[in-house]
Amino acid sequence: MNLCPAGGYLVMFRDGTNAVAATQQLESKYGFKAKAVWQHAVLGFAADLSLQTVAQLRCEPEVSSVWKDSYLFLAGDWSPCEQ
Repeated sequence: MNLCPAGGYLVMFRDGTNAVAATQQLESKYGFKAKAVWQHAVLGFAADLSLQTVAQLRCEPEVSSVWKDSYLFLAGDWSPCEQ
């Protein structure tokens, strides 16, 4: 039962987790399809998830965090190289 509309989320795994295998297992268990899976610089995946699924994923032992996907905007003058 989907009580709320789906939204984009980023799910991060704990160090040492096989991100591909863990994502496939969670997709099967909770019935979603990941839009992207990361297994090198970070371990995790992006998916459209219901709030119920987000709550369930937060209880999974291999999941370290679940974040709402959003844009980050920088304001003001900013330079990656200080002069």
